[in-house]
Amino acid sequence: FSMYHQRGPIAIMDSLQNAIRAEKSRSEPFVLFLLPCHYTPLYTHLHPQPMSIIPNVRHLDCSPFSARPNESERLNIDPQNLIEDLSGEQGFQPSLIVTFPLYAQKLEEWLSKNNYSEITRVSNTHFNGDMDA
Repeated sequence: FSMYHQRGPIAIMDSLQNAIRAEKSRSEPFVLFLLPCHYTPLYTHLHPQPMSIIPNVRHLDCSPFSARPNESERLNIDPQNLIEDLSGEQGFQPSLIVTFPLYAQKLEEWLSKNNYSEITRVSNTHFNGDMDA
């Protein structure tokens, strides 16, 4: 049980390494993490040897104590509005986006319009919880 329960963050990083290697042949990899704060181990799992590719990474702002919702909170409130705001940022053209199925479903129109498609899906638990469903 413990070998499979909440293994999604590590499993997705393994898949992401392979996707980054494939992406490197076409362009400089840029990964957007549309996930709650601190959900993945990030650099410790993106830079193991012999992987010499260092992708640009953008994760959501999780700054506490703000008068307005931070980006991570906005992801839960209105992911469509958040992605529209992010896509207006200078240089915002992620080659890969990591997110939960729930957010991908809510952003389906934007993802399709911008030519994104699912390349892998990993499970996190044997039970539906968090954003696994």
